[in-house]
This record gives sequence, structure tokens and C-alpha cells, in this order.
Amino acid sequence: MNSVEVNYPFNLEARREPAPNFAVLTPFEFLADFRLETQRAKERVWGQAMDMQTGHPGSAFFHIFEEAVKKGLDTRLNIDWFSRLSSEPGINIKKDFPLLGNGYHRFCANRNDQTYRRLSEVGVKVNFLNSPASLQRVLPFFGRNHIKMYIVDNIAWIGGVNISDASFKGIDFVVKVTDQEIVEALIAQFARVNENKPKKDYKVDFSDGSSLIIDRGKPGESLVLDTAANLVDSARQSVRNISFFTPDGKFLRTLKKAQNRGVDVEVLMPTVVEGVYKLINLWNRFFMGVKRQRIPFKKFDGRLHAKLLIVDGQIVMFGSHNLMQSGVRAGTEEIALLSGNPELVTSLVEFYETARKGV
Repeated sequence: MNSVEVNYPFNLEARREPAPNFAVLTPFEFLADFRLETQRAKERVWGQAMDMQTGHPGSAFFHIFEEAVKKGLDTRLNIDWFSRLSSEPGINIKKDFPLLGNGYHRFCANRNDQTYRRLSEVGVKVNFLNSPASLQRVLPFFGRNHIKMYIVDNIAWIGGVNISDASFKGIDFVVKVTDQEIVEALIAQFARVNENKPKKDYKVDFSDGSSLIIDRGKPGESLVLDTAANLVDSARQSVRNISFFTPDGKFLRTLKKAQNRGVDVEVLMPTVVEGVYKLINLWNRFFMGVKRQRIPFKKFDGRLHAKLLIVDGQIVMFGSHNLMQSGVRAGTEEIALLSGNPELVTSLVEFYETARKGV
């Protein structure tokens, strides 16, 4: 992990001290910080993501859990079944079908299964989320748990980073949290999966004014999306949004309304979108009326997976939600943190401006 990988946009630096509260970390910065915190952990090392694949970052990440088991720590992984169904840029079916699967994806599926099995055998509690029905095995984007969070003792990281080569080759971030109110809420949410998932979407308010928002994954309902739309409706000066997908539905209409009343609206999106995700973008742009809305989209030259909303330079919202209506219809479990903490806002505004420049 001390070597430099030139194919990734952010090289892994040798970190001597853990990052502070509300630090905004790119994927490799997160991996280095996560490793440092696990080296001094006393109780737990947990991880949850929709996509956890064996690969360059995945091998390093899973090794951290194997080492934590040797220390007698409570080690848990919540992995959505998506990781067993799909890998970039296709679906990991076991037989060859045109456009759907081939030997490469069969290799990915087998390699991942071997890794998951090895982790379980050494003592990591590997929990797979949302076992798919037959249709979901071919269309694995329905009924997924899209939440990404990582917890070591009483420290947490939340954001958009999956444990996969694709995620680490793009621009993304997590925010480190040591605020105990927020960490305790994340620890509680970690167990609310599968048969224990919450009965409805919910929000936890904290004493500093921040809020944690959870979507339980009921098709057609999203407290995260509703909160984002209300936030844009309240904007007086500016809205800045980083989106992996071209906006659609309710959020797109809300952006247009804000622009019509004189708010400075800008949406930053990637130029590189691959596989089925490219089809979703084309659908949004040409069939959902995006081109008619004339929202000012700015293109980031490369892969951009971050999810970030900044309103009036004073309030931020980030997490796992792409703020897409299609994702809500698919019944996706999501997480978001809403905050007006000045230090966090400043860091995320800086992240936006850096990404906007294509750095």
C-alpha cells in the first residue's frame, strides 16, 4: 500500500496521523485513514457498501478486516447482493448471453465469491443484503441497498465511495465523522438491514443542527430526495450539485424553478459514464425533458461519482443518493447527511471547486 499507482487520479500517500473530524477524503485518502484507525481500534471494524469487489483497493480493504480479526475485534461487512451480480461494466451471470455476460464477468463473480468465502472462514461476519428475486439476477439495479458507511470503534466515514476499482479511479469522497451523536446513529443504522430494515424513511436530528436521513427503500418514496428538493426550493443565491447521473424528475424540476427565480444553478457531471449507466443518462437527457429545461450542466472530464448538494454556500447535503427519480422507483435504500457546520461546508465547497476545475 506504500507504492504509487499511477492509473488512479489520487495516489495513496503515507499518512502518519489520522484525519480530523469532518475531513473530506478522496478514496485513497479514505483507505489510508481507515487503515490507520483500525491499527489502534479496540472494539469494532465495520464496513457497508453496495459494491465491494476484489481488486486493487478491494484487496487492501479486505486485508484490513483479516488483520482486525486476528486482534479479536468485532469485524462485520454489509455487502449488497449487487456485488455478486454485477461488475464493471456488466452483469456477472454464470452463462454466456449476448450483451449480458461472458467469461470475464464469470471470472469476476467467482473471484468475488472466493474472497467473501475466505473472509467468512477467518471470522469476518459477512452479511449479504437484499437477496435477489429471479428478475433481479438479470436486472440487478432494483431493490438495492446503496448506503456506503464505514465504522471503526466510535469513528465513521460516510459518502459515495464503493470498494471497487471503478470507484477508486473516479473522483469521489467520504466525510470522516467523530461527532458521537452522528456516529451512534450510524452504528444503529448499520444493523437495520434485511429483515431489520426500518418500517419507514426516517431522520435523526443532532444538537449541532445536522441531520442524518435514511431511505428504507420503498419504491416511489424518498425522504432524502424530498429533503434535497425542499433545500433547493429554499435557495436564495446559489445551488451547486455534483451528480453521477443527469438529473431527472422532481429534482430536475426543482432546479429549474430555482433557476427561473434568479438562483445561480450549476450541476457538475462526468464525461465518462459506462455500461448501463450510459443508457440511463441518455434516457434522462433525451426522453425526460432535460434538454428542454436548459439547466447549466458543466462537464467534468473523466469519472465523477461524488454526490453533493450545496445551497447558498451555507448548507451541504451528501451521502449515497444520486437524487434520481428512477432510483427512487427502483426501491433503493439510501443515506444522507445534512449539515450547516461551517468547517464542513468550507471543505465541501473547496472540493466542489477543485472538481469543477477538473483537478
